[in-house]
Amino acid sequence: MSIMKKKLTQFYKNISIRKKINILMGSVLALLIAVMGMYWYTVSFSTRGFDKLIKEDTDLAKKAQTIKSQILETINEIDKFLLTPEDSIISEIKNNIESLTNTTTEVSEIANRTGYSEEAKQLHEIKALVGEFLSSFNSVAAAVKTKGYTRNTGLQSQFRVISVSMVSEIKQFLGEASNPQIADLLLAIRDYEKDYLLYNDQTDVSRMHQAIAELISTFKESDVPEDTTTAIEDALSTYKNVFDAVVKIDRDTLVLTKKMTDVRQKIMDAVPAIVTSLTEKKLLKTDALLMDARQFSNIALGIGIIAIIIGLGAFILAPTIMKPLENVIEKAEKIATGNLNVTFDSSSQDETGWLAYTMQNMVSALKNKVTLAEKIADGDLSIQVDVASEKDILGLALRKMVDNLNIIV
Repeated sequence: MSIMKKKLTQFYKNISIRKKINILMGSVLALLIAVMGMYWYTVSFSTRGFDKLIKEDTDLAKKAQTIKSQILETINEIDKFLLTPEDSIISEIKNNIESLTNTTTEVSEIANRTGYSEEAKQLHEIKALVGEFLSSFNSVAAAVKTKGYTRNTGLQSQFRVISVSMVSEIKQFLGEASNPQIADLLLAIRDYEKDYLLYNDQTDVSRMHQAIAELISTFKESDVPEDTTTAIEDALSTYKNVFDAVVKIDRDTLVLTKKMTDVRQKIMDAVPAIVTSLTEKKLLKTDALLMDARQFSNIALGIGIIAIIIGLGAFILAPTIMKPLENVIEKAEKIATGNLNVTFDSSSQDETGWLAYTMQNMVSALKNKVTLAEKIADGDLSIQVDVASEKDILGLALRKMVDNLNIIV
């Protein structure tokens, strides 16, 4: 370390002031280039930061919106299924819910990665709700399938067969006998059945039960044989039980559908809140990044301005320093050759002016000494030799020489 320091010191001593100034200006230029590099890096860093922020946060917001879109699409499919139930629609709905689960998981992972822990927690809760939503739909689909997609499938088909069989048995047992009251009750039962199946009105269920009870009572009070009455009562009881099973499935479906709707609504309420929160945090992060970039740019700009000022100062000051110094050096070289007919410009009030003033005094002092030496050479020993100081070797030598010559003479 010390050797390196000595070498640098020696190098510094060996170079001229002009080179030193050039080195200074080169250093300033290098500093300016470094500042420009810093500024470029700031802009580049900011751009990359914004690109990354925009990509991640925009993807996050878009995928959060996708959750909402997938829910709406699933709801439309479920409404379609409830109107015209088919196994193909069930498969499509399950695929949609699976995609919804995957999207929620992906968004949650992105939220965790980008530091949105609170939103990630909410998305995890939404994922649980999606699972509950799927479970509710499976229950609804199972109930609808049990009832039957059409009149010819499931419990509906069984009820249709039993209904037709019940009416046929009653008409067969009655034979040619005509009983207006029984016929009216049987017609009322069928009307209540049709109305319920069309409008799902629980009032029609109560009316049907009442009509069945009245029909059984009417048969018992008529002159129909007891075994016929028992057979008709069994047929009506079977009809009523299957009808009640259909009603129960409808009630269960309503309850399950309501539960599914409630879960869906929870998801629909949660997603917009997450999207809003992510958007707000994105804006805050953008502002923070802009502020950091702005501060860094201001620092780089400030250093650049300082570097420019220093460079301009060095460029302006270099001639004012070098020109007087070169003038002094040139005249000092003349003095070294014995030429004392030189004049130094000491009008400047800086160090170079003082140097010129001092050199001019030295020339004047040398001229005085030359004048004294010429008088001594001419034999004039009466002169008074004045010395500038006790260290004025030339003046002391001349005085000694005059004194010695005076002794000899």
